[in-house]
Amino acid sequence: MRAPDGTTRSICITDPQLLLQLQHRGAACTRFVVEDGSLGGRITYSCPGVGNGATRVVVETPRLVRIESQGISRGLPFSFEYEGRRTGACR
Repeated sequence: MRAPDGTTRSICITDPQLLLQLQHRGAACTRFVVEDGSLGGRITYSCPGVGNGATRVVVETPRLVRIESQGISRGLPFSFEYEGRRTGACR
C-alpha cells in the first residue's frame, strides 16, 4: 500500500478474497458479485452495524493488481485506490 507521502507497505495475501473488503476487514458481511471476469471484477457488500462498500479489482498483469473501493464505514464515507504487486512468496 502506498501512503500519501510515497511510502509503501508490504503485506502477505494468502486469500485473495481479503482484498474485497479492506475497509471492513474481519467484519461479517454479505457480498453480491456485480461483475466477474478473467481480468477482475466488482462486488458490493453490506456489513450490518458497520457499513457497506463497493470494490473493484482489476488485474493489470500477473504481478500487478489495482483495487478501488468506496462506501460507508461507521457512518463516514471512504474512498481509496490501492496497487498491489507480487514480489515473491509469503514467508
